Amino acid sequence: MPSPPAVAPPAGPTAPRKYKRKQGTKSLREIRKYQKSTGCLLQVAPFHRLAREITQDFCSRMCWKRMGLEALQVATEAFLVERFGKGMTRAVNMNRTTLQVQDIQD
Repeated sequence: MPSPPAVAPPAGPTAPRKYKRKQGTKSLREIRKYQKSTGCLLQVAPFHRLAREITQDFCSRMCWKRMGLEALQVATEAFLVERFGKGMTRAVNMNRTTLQVQDIQD
């Protein structure tokens, strides 16, 4: 039985060409998105599980209220944002664009 003939691609226009963007465009867009948002940076459920797990190590009878966990998460995010901001300032002062561990540590 003879094999079917190969089908030639259409002679018309091809698929649209993907344009290459400058490096860092996507990351800058992501930074602007997070600066505009007012929501939590960390996911709520995993953070709450982690907080409960850590407190179980110290006191097994401790219970958390929802508002307490939310306050802890807001304070944690504020601390992390401040820490990374200071780290980036140190990296820029050392004429680097990459954040290193030594920039974050005190």
